[in-house]
Amino acid sequence: MRVAEREKFLLDIKRNKCSPLRKKWWILFCLRNEQGCSHAMARRVFAACKKILLFGCGCELPASACRGGGILMPHLNGIFINPSACLGSGCAIYHQVTIGAGENNGMFGSPRLGDNVVVYAGAKIIGPIFVGNDVVVGANAVVTKSVVSGATVVGANRIVTDRSRGTVL
Repeated sequence: MRVAEREKFLLDIKRNKCSPLRKKWWILFCLRNEQGCSHAMARRVFAACKKILLFGCGCELPASACRGGGILMPHLNGIFINPSACLGSGCAIYHQVTIGAGENNGMFGSPRLGDNVVVYAGAKIIGPIFVGNDVVVGANAVVTKSVVSGATVVGANRIVTDRSRGTVL
């Protein structure tokens, strides 16, 4: 494991508060080793171990999408992240979340999430969009348009820009 991936792994473990006795620890260990391993055979072994561990969770967690450290996943059940999506550091992803590819205005692609984004249970983020830093995506929200930093998204693309006043655009 390279130094950068080791630091990301330590951030992940600290944020998820898990020990080597828990399944989540081993999933994060395999995820970060799959990213940072330079030997192709070892990378395949870590990828296979991660798939076996995630099998019972119904979860797709590609190493290519988890670029930042400190990713929080309290419940691994039903999380789907497209391999071409990009998650920033400090993101929190809850259960039954989909971050997937889609078409928007004639362009096809996957979402990019900034740092410290919180995506609550059941939310769907779809298409070639950018979700800014410190954004909160509410439970069961559907996001198909880009979101500015510091905003809150509720419902279907309903963006609350000022959290203190509750201003809705």
